Amino acid sequence: MHPLYEYLRNCRQHGETLWMLGDSGYPQRNLLMTPILNALPGTKDKIYTGVVPAALAPTDGTSRAPEVFNVVSTTFRT
Repeated sequence: MHPLYEYLRNCRQHGETLWMLGDSGYPQRNLLMTPILNALPGTKDKIYTGVVPAALAPTDGTSRAPEVFNVVSTTFRT
């Protein structure tokens, strides 16, 4: 298991409330929130799926979230 996953799991076991955001290339896990494919319009699943990319998108040109996301994605895929 990847050390970052172990760290996040340990944080959760000690009362921290946290999740990582991932793209649809990953399965939904208790620590990894991913978009729900084929979510029906007007449902909570569809609203959630719309929020995931918004959370990763830069709003003022200074956000490094997409860059960090790419680094973490590459780390977990290897």
